[in-house]
Amino acid sequence: DGVLKRINDVKKNADTGKYETNQVAILTFTKDAYLNFELSVDYKRGTNGYWPVVGIRQVEEGKYYLDDGAGVFVQESGMVTLWGDQIVSGPHEIEALDGYDKKEWHNMQIHLRGNELKVSIDNRPWATKTVTEEFYETGYVSLCSVNNETEYRNFRIKALPEPEKAETKDFLPMEEAKTDDALSSLAGEVK
Repeated sequence: DGVLKRINDVKKNADTGKYETNQVAILTFTKDAYLNFELSVDYKRGTNGYWPVVGIRQVEEGKYYLDDGAGVFVQESGMVTLWGDQIVSGPHEIEALDGYDKKEWHNMQIHLRGNELKVSIDNRPWATKTVTEEFYETGYVSLCSVNNETEYRNFRIKALPEPEKAETKDFLPMEEAKTDDALSSLAGEVK
């Protein structure tokens, strides 16, 4: 029915009782690599484990977002989070959503243009983060399921043009002050 669902095969560590974090399913969209884009996807978290993640600006297809690029996700508590490789680092916990229900379907919209990342959840603008200059490179987008039966539907992505550079206005130099400490007086006569 148009839903992409990861079948849960997550195992608990017998010694610690915690879920193993290396049980990650990654689906990389390799039709294109993106620098600037708008993305929208519906997601639903599974019953155990961690969270659904959208990986962005990943140079190598199929890589985990902590090793290449960055991931955007919402934690169980509703905290919007950006976390990535050594360039992005993190986690950067941006802001918590009021009344976030981890068992329901949600829509995540990501707008990445230049170094400005905007995240909206359920059509509510939620967070804006400026990412470092080093993160400004073309890369793949991935849907990741970290230790749960994540579901995705309605994935849409659109490339955006390069942001326009701010224009500088031409200006005339100011006339030099007629004082004893004017630059021409201090520098001597130019021949």
